[in-house]
Amino acid sequence: MRRVLIISALAALSLFAAVALGWIGLFSTIAGRGFIKTTLEAQLSSALGGQVKIGALEGDLPGEIILRDVVIADDASPWASVDAITLDWRPFALINKKISVDALSLDGASFLRAPPRQEKADENEPRGAISLPHSLPNISVRKFSLSSLRVAEAIAGREVTLDGAGMLRADDGLLRLRFDASSQSDTDVVNSIIEIDPAANLGVIDVVIASEENGAIASLLGLGGGAFVEASANAPLSAFEAQLAGELGAYGSLNAHLKSDLTAAADLAIDADVSLGDKLAGIIEYAGSESHV
Repeated sequence: MRRVLIISALAALSLFAAVALGWIGLFSTIAGRGFIKTTLEAQLSSALGGQVKIGALEGDLPGEIILRDVVIADDASPWASVDAITLDWRPFALINKKISVDALSLDGASFLRAPPRQEKADENEPRGAISLPHSLPNISVRKFSLSSLRVAEAIAGREVTLDGAGMLRADDGLLRLRFDASSQSDTDVVNSIIEIDPAANLGVIDVVIASEENGAIASLLGLGGGAFVEASANAPLSAFEAQLAGELGAYGSLNAHLKSDLTAAADLAIDADVSLGDKLAGIIEYAGSESHV
């Protein structure tokens, strides 16, 4: 019995030593950090549909990750950059299939030109029936901050700087999202609260997004004019109703009332008045500029 205990203790010690050496080799050596940096570049490039280069990987890994001098490019040239992305998280929460982030910050992000257009979604996908997803990823971001996001003069006609902060919680069907942002001289204002609570059978939406013609949001989206979007709801998920109103620059305007049972795959009922703008001239030619759905 004593021999078995000694062997077990030595085996456990050997395993601990192997894990410790692996930990040191991966997170504390130049080669290990180089491997992580290359992997992150590949993953981010795939997610963004371009080429992502990271100038330096810093921080007390793995709990603190700092990416410095991040450049995002397409085949033509770089279109965005970030001075620093800082992630303070709890990696061991992954054991319980959770993503637990104490703080996530983007500092000094810059849009050098308008982002390239993404490929269109598959138009053959079925539409009409909507419902809440059966399960949401278990994610908690206690604090998210956006500091000095710059939109270049080439996009907005003058450089615009945007700052924002928020939080996110998603687990077991529960969704809570808050995000507020503003730019200098308030050319952009974002105030948003979204809460979906299946246990309480309640959905709350209170979102206001405003951007002047030369604001960061309207310029990045290429709206050709100012934008104002307001969405509101406070209703049971089983008899959900929401009001949506929007002015989207040269694309036109929308005023809609939506109804659906979000607890089941139910049809979405829409009562809307739509006014198309100059950027949709091709549609206006065939359907007219005003319509009711």
